Parts: sequence; C-alpha cells; structure tokens
Amino acid sequence: MTRKADLQKEIDRLNEELAKTGRNKIRESSYFILLNSNESTKNETEVESSKEYMKEIVKYLGENLDQVIDFKDRSHSFSDEYVQSANLKFALEQSRGRKKKDGTYSDYAGQVHAHALLTMKHKSNVTLNNDKMIDLLQPQFEYYYGHRGFVSSKWIPGSKVEDYMTKSKEYSGGHKWTRID
Repeated sequence: MTRKADLQKEIDRLNEELAKTGRNKIRESSYFILLNSNESTKNETEVESSKEYMKEIVKYLGENLDQVIDFKDRSHSFSDEYVQSANLKFALEQSRGRKKKDGTYSDYAGQVHAHALLTMKHKSNVTLNNDKMIDLLQPQFEYYYGHRGFVSSKWIPGSKVEDYMTKSKEYSGGHKWTRID
C-alpha cells in the first residue's frame, strides 16, 4: 500500500469513530421567538406603522443571528463548517387588547407582536442565547417604538413547532409565514 492509501484509510477510520460518537452528525434545532412591541395601538395607521417596525426588527434579527447563537465548544463558530442552515420565518399578530365595558374588543387596540421560528441544521451543540438577543434587539425597539420591547425564546421539539405557533384562534387556519433569507 502507498502512503496516500494508508492516510486515506486512517481518515476513513477516524470518520467512522466520529460518526459513532455523534460528532459531525447533522442535527436540527427549532426555537420559538416572541417579539412584542409593548405598545397598544389606537387606530389603523398606528397598527400598520407598528407592523412595519416589527418587520424591520425581525429582519434585523435574521441578519444578525451569528451574534445570538452560542456554541458549547467555544472553538466552533457560526460558519458553514458548523451551521449548515439557519432559517427564520415569522408571522405578525395583533392582540385583541382590553375588553370594553360592553364586552366587545376594539379593532385597533392591542399590541402588535411577531411569532418567529428559527430552524437550524448544525454539527455542533448550539443554543439561542436569549440575553444576547435582548441586548441585540432592545436598541431596535427603542429606535422604532421609543421604549423597550419584550423578547422571549423557547426551544421546541421539531414535531411540535407548527402546533405551538398556530395555537391562537386567529391562526387556527394556519399562519401566513414570511421567510427571511
């Protein structure tokens, strides 16, 4: 056998061992993200403006995912070697606001918020760091809304994500998703 063949055989053996230990295996993680403006709207113009602001904030998050993902192995990074894909999609929703004395709800009162879904395929142990996401997004909320917003994330098993996202009555027929590439 040649030296090159011996080296290739050793590489193949090491790759088999890595596969057995679970390293280098592509995994998928999904995170539910809730972003809330914490601002009640009063009319249709405010609702539309708030939705545009929220779209910009979600887009900003999508452009800066590398800043909010932590790797268990600190030598790993948000690169093609460790993250095969990161997809963020979102749907906007307006809460109903407070019930009026007559038992009805206003068409415009309520807070605009985004339900977002981050799905990542990766070869490393990764976590969406909620504190880093808050630090990243609060300046955006302050710029657009003039005050802090609400930012929350939760890891969700892949098979439960769509159920979790569409639990509200408004989306019982399904969300209209917007993908951020």
